[in-house]
Amino acid sequence: AAQGLLLQGSATAGGASSSSSHGDTGITAEAAWQKNKQQQRRPRMGRQAAQQLQQHLDETAAKNAASPSYARLHAKRNALPAAAAREECLRLLQQHQVLVVTGETGCGKSTQVPQFILEQAQQQGRLQDANIVVAQPRRLITTSLSRRVAEERGEAVGNVVGYSIHADRRLSRLTRLTFCTTGILIRRLQVDPALSSVSHVIIDEVHERGLEVDFLLTAMRELAAARPDLKLLLMSATLNSSNITDYFAAQVAGSVGCLHIPGRTFDVQQFFLEDLIEARLRTALAAEAAGAAAAAGRPPPFGSGYGFDSSSFAAYTGASTAGELAASAAAGRVAARGGLVMPHGAKLAGGTNPRFAPDRRNWDERLKGYVAAEDSHLKEHYSPATVAEVQRWATCIAKPRTNDDLRKQHAAAAVAAIQFICRHETDPGSVLVFLPNWQAIASVFEQLMAEEEVASALQVFVLHSLLPMQEQQEAFSHAPPGGAMRLNHVL
Repeated sequence: AAQGLLLQGSATAGGASSSSSHGDTGITAEAAWQKNKQQQRRPRMGRQAAQQLQQHLDETAAKNAASPSYARLHAKRNALPAAAAREECLRLLQQHQVLVVTGETGCGKSTQVPQFILEQAQQQGRLQDANIVVAQPRRLITTSLSRRVAEERGEAVGNVVGYSIHADRRLSRLTRLTFCTTGILIRRLQVDPALSSVSHVIIDEVHERGLEVDFLLTAMRELAAARPDLKLLLMSATLNSSNITDYFAAQVAGSVGCLHIPGRTFDVQQFFLEDLIEARLRTALAAEAAGAAAAAGRPPPFGSGYGFDSSSFAAYTGASTAGELAASAAAGRVAARGGLVMPHGAKLAGGTNPRFAPDRRNWDERLKGYVAAEDSHLKEHYSPATVAEVQRWATCIAKPRTNDDLRKQHAAAAVAAIQFICRHETDPGSVLVFLPNWQAIASVFEQLMAEEEVASALQVFVLHSLLPMQEQQEAFSHAPPGGAMRLNHVL
């Protein structure tokens, strides 16, 4: 398939075709490159454009030298794991035509490796000869990476760093590093099968193995064999490098280089539906106990660290879902009257919930609809009221009356979690919600906006292919400082 496209593209772009007894309708990428090589070397930047580029670099360097924001970004770059691999990356790229770069998510390979090549060319005074193309599988990440790299260089997108996606491009005669989608690179191969003006091709996320990525790997293997001067980098977070190395080594002269960039880990705590229900139950218990203490003229039994209002739990359960979750509120009130109290040092957002000592009283009579839990973990680590609510949810999900009921149940869980975070999380931050389709996104969005108290403190951004790229790009901005609920919610 790759050879067929190259044949068709070369005949269209070069304006020449060859015919033989075998019925060939075009020329191969190797023949196209050899013909171009005889006519001229790889096109260089014109003298006037080179002067403009140098002037732009001088002005940018002078501006960055006095910019505190540039210094902060530079420090962040140096803190990335990829920064330690800079010299090794450039050394391997000099020794090998094809380089496979693997690195864990967050190591900085997607933003830093192209800059390593760009900066080396600039330091050696041959930036006008460099023309780096980075192919990404998705439009949003393509534009985001170009903006990030341009920001780290202290310049605007469209100068030295630009991008090209369907129906949008930011390029100029000064552009030496172009981020594009895989589809755009394929179209470029159709017009110029030898990529005669390109010095480096970087294909990112090659582990995704989509149709376009597989096609590009096939086409670039042929092109690399035909153009020994073309440098090819293949990058991935999770990739069996031996397979891709063997694939290219079978056709490309010389060995294929491999570089692994170690990542950095962050502590991740996992919470599940039962954790959310347990936290909401504690809210009800603390609120009811505090109300009883206030009525009796006593201080709250759990101190002032909870900060819950008496109506918060009912708002989580009844108001947002039109009674679907009212059983939780009832369970909380019954549990409180039954004497189940929270210890003073209990945390709402700890890594694991404190273990409740199950009361031997007959909870089946106190909690309507309670069925003994089959999961011993739930019975051991969560209160009986939480076990009852988890099983009610499980029943609704396993046996929904309609698909619409199931969607409402899922949306209610997402909205309840977001609202709980908004009310009780004091640190600023963002919430990223993954939803299966546009209908689910719209349902959660509408429910969030229905409660004015929470909605007034939110910035909600919707990410979906149906929306304009500019709107989706706003999701990468930071939440504004100030306010009690500094949360930047992304759907």
